[in-house]
Amino acid sequence: RTASDTTQQSFRPNPINTSQGRTQIFTENATDHRQGIAKEMNAEMLLCEEILNFLRYLPEVQVSDEDVEQAVQFLKEKHVLLTRSDKILRFAGFKRTPSKSDKRTEKERFKPLVKIITEIGNFVKSKDRTPSCVLTQKCDNYNHTETVGGNFKIDAYLKLARSTVPEASDVPRPLADAAVPCEFKSFLKLRFQNRKQLLGHISFTMTDDPRRMHMYGITIEDSTMAVWYFSRGYSVKSPDFDFRQDYRLFIRIMLIFLLANKEKLGYDPTVKRRTDSDGKPCFIYQVDNRYFKTVRSIFESRRLCVTGRGTRVWQVVEVRSFENLEPIKGRSEMVLKDVWLNKGAMTEGQNLRAIFDELEKLSLVLQSGTELAILSEFDQEERQRLRDCLLQRTWGRYFLTKECDWQGYSSTGRGDGAEPNNQLFDAPPSDPIPASSSLTSETRHSTPRPTDPADRRLPQRPRSYGSKQQYRIVYQEICTPMHEVRPLSHVFTALEDCVFALQLMFLAGWVHRDISSGNVYLYTDKERQDQIRGILGDLEYAKRFSDTRCSLDPKTGTAYFMAVEIQTQQLIGTTISPENQKAKPTKKDMEDRVKMKQAVDNAAKTVTGVRHHFQHDMESVFWLLLWILLRRFPRDPKPAGLDDAILDVFQDTSTCPLTRAEIIKHDNFLENYLNCWLDDIHLRDLIPYLASFRDLLKNAYDERPKKMEDLADYANLYSLLCWMLGKCRDLMVKQPDLPLLLSWRSSPSPQPVNTPSPANPAVQVHERSKRKRASDGDKLPKNARSKVDHPTASRSDLQDGAIQCAKPDDPPSEESGSSSDDEDEENNTRLGSEESDPEESDSEESDESDDDEYVPEQDLQ
Repeated sequence: RTASDTTQQSFRPNPINTSQGRTQIFTENATDHRQGIAKEMNAEMLLCEEILNFLRYLPEVQVSDEDVEQAVQFLKEKHVLLTRSDKILRFAGFKRTPSKSDKRTEKERFKPLVKIITEIGNFVKSKDRTPSCVLTQKCDNYNHTETVGGNFKIDAYLKLARSTVPEASDVPRPLADAAVPCEFKSFLKLRFQNRKQLLGHISFTMTDDPRRMHMYGITIEDSTMAVWYFSRGYSVKSPDFDFRQDYRLFIRIMLIFLLANKEKLGYDPTVKRRTDSDGKPCFIYQVDNRYFKTVRSIFESRRLCVTGRGTRVWQVVEVRSFENLEPIKGRSEMVLKDVWLNKGAMTEGQNLRAIFDELEKLSLVLQSGTELAILSEFDQEERQRLRDCLLQRTWGRYFLTKECDWQGYSSTGRGDGAEPNNQLFDAPPSDPIPASSSLTSETRHSTPRPTDPADRRLPQRPRSYGSKQQYRIVYQEICTPMHEVRPLSHVFTALEDCVFALQLMFLAGWVHRDISSGNVYLYTDKERQDQIRGILGDLEYAKRFSDTRCSLDPKTGTAYFMAVEIQTQQLIGTTISPENQKAKPTKKDMEDRVKMKQAVDNAAKTVTGVRHHFQHDMESVFWLLLWILLRRFPRDPKPAGLDDAILDVFQDTSTCPLTRAEIIKHDNFLENYLNCWLDDIHLRDLIPYLASFRDLLKNAYDERPKKMEDLADYANLYSLLCWMLGKCRDLMVKQPDLPLLLSWRSSPSPQPVNTPSPANPAVQVHERSKRKRASDGDKLPKNARSKVDHPTASRSDLQDGAIQCAKPDDPPSEESGSSSDDEDEENNTRLGSEESDPEESDSEESDESDDDEYVPEQDLQ
């Protein structure tokens, strides 16, 4: 938990694995991600135009108008409020605005706030109440954090009067007890920089501290003040007001904060910070009436965006209470998962129960002597395996076993007067400059060109900005997630069993919707260490395939492994096959085409986007395998350009990287890519299998709009995926000198590239690939196409395609992977790349404090 416990590394995904159980969140230069946080949060922000509408988001504390007037009189007596010559009350120390102050530093200009809030606290004490916070101003010092990387500065913060860190603990306290962070700037023109600094601190803290349910923040630029509310569901900003002129509103807000207890300030009463018997810090989670002490962290969400699930997975042991930390005898260690779900959504435990109920029904059908028609669509081997599992009721071994679960606190629901606003962290684009010549294209010159790829996203879908609710579930099995499994053959075993679990869900009529390295596990039998199997977890986003309803609030998936159609919200397949297209279509042809498109859209899309189907889960398995092979397989020496090539495909952003889309959409692109970056002698034999399965995915996507409900087509794909994984596993087993995969402690992810991207990232990766191969003295493989031309191909077709891909002769054509259908989507943003803010360099004030803030990397979830 301290800097000496871990090395400086940047992991994406970022599992937690230090001796104390946690690791750093950010890179050493994490301030590069400040702009990235703002972009991710733009779509999550609401703005209240009226202060009365915002007050509902503040802690539920009764502060009457009489209380405010009494506080005003108290401050006047303490000479904190003074009457100017024009008979207007002003705070002492702010006779002039900070921008016009004769004080030299920003710290000195805002220092009077400490005395003002201290006296408001004294007023609270005069009413026989104890203020919960005091204002602390230490803008010159870096703040201590439990996880490495949080060395940012905060101008000031409302610090808990009673620390939440145990007295015996040597863990530094400031960040843990910083209830309401405050950021100050002397000039209004620096407001966007100021807001990003607050946002960076909030994002870090809500990731770093498991007890934070929500947080508040304050920004002041000159004398313009705003209050912020951040939660896992959405975030809200108050209207700006002048704290010098509207001093009564300032006093009311401060009274609310000082009278609020820790829970109302966002601290979770069901999670306590404690010190273990060995002196190490730990957390005690309450799940219903049971208590679990954290032993180590298995996974913690590392997203830039505050909104989302905020997933944490801990290895835990059951104890008797918050104070009695002795493990209960006879209880094995277990796994606790803490997550935020949409309020009212089915929980993971409920989904698991529903899936098992459906499998039980199928088992009863088989026991009655009736065969299941859908089983006939699988090949013989898979059919028999599924049939045996149903008859013997052993489906539970492929899923985690629930010990107990619990639903807790819900975030505040959206109120009246809070409207979406995506321009709170960046200045709006300037008005377009009309063409000066009548001969110039008016359309091109009057339409401003977007300055950032994020501006080219699809139109934002409707949002309800609903509240989220805590959910905790404890599992009996302690497993190893895919990003920590080291034998490559074990990876294929786990993935093969994971696909079998997906097949069971398919039979039950459910889709998983969130396959990632953090929810595909390898389980080792406690009694027989040589017995391993894969287990599929994280079913909170699982859904019945027949349920086409969709929440208006987007669910946060794992961008690394998300299907391209889901990430882009655009279908890959066409509705009219080329052979059915006529050179001179008639009106009747046009009418038929319209009817077909309408039918396809109704089947393939929901109200808010592309319908998630079974093939999307299979594509996620494909991306997971590709990521493991590229990122974790040891290379000595490491190929130049590999990190950039991986970043071209795997980015933790809400937009789909162009190269990633090219891999699925364009033939031969993956083969060329893999022959450049997966050319290790141990892995070359895997390329034909990966490329051939990608061909099957693409062919199936081409036909999918017309076969959305064709369960037989999905069953065939499942069989082929299982076969491919089994063949790859056998290839790895036959290599006795196969090196172990790198652990996350020694396998840093590629660092963000700060140089501008070329016009087409697909060209970039292709040119980089050609340069790399040329440096090795080899030629790129021929643009060989697999024999597999139809999604209902057989295993023999897949094998033939693999063999053909394995024997390339000629170099690729220049067309292969050189462009895409959407050439306007140039300069895709990499995580961490950031354009300079003209306002940040406009004044020396921007360098006085807080500019070294660390901001979080985007995580798996």
